[in-house]
Amino acid sequence: MIVDLWRNIRKYEGQLKNLDAAVRAIEALKEKKTGRYEFDGGFFMIQEGYTRFADDGQFEAHRKYLDIQYITGGCEEMAWADIDDVTEAVPFDEDKDIGFYEGDRSHHMLISPGMFYVVFPHDAHEPCIHTGDQAHHYTKIVIKLPV
Repeated sequence: MIVDLWRNIRKYEGQLKNLDAAVRAIEALKEKKTGRYEFDGGFFMIQEGYTRFADDGQFEAHRKYLDIQYITGGCEEMAWADIDDVTEAVPFDEDKDIGFYEGDRSHHMLISPGMFYVVFPHDAHEPCIHTGDQAHHYTKIVIKLPV
């Protein structure tokens, strides 16, 4: 897992295949509306919503794509666990490239505007959560790059 500021995203271009194409596609987008956008080498989604209480969700993990989740407005909390330390709750769906898991949420952090995190196939993650009483509003860009 990587956690950093978006202003440093280009420092990872040599390490994450097709990242340069993703950043160029996002920068070229004139109107950033929610939805899915394709680019040569992957796709990204612009999302908006409210966080849910951490205990109400499950970890997720992917095998075909890594996620780069970039918070553009508001905030969210995110929980992380190694895939070997969680238990499968819903069998992995190869077509949707997602599996759901139960596990310990003791590793979590606040992701504020301008921050991003990268999760790899070994990273079980629970995005879009809050641990306090108040839900957070967020806008974000989720980039999917093939592994």
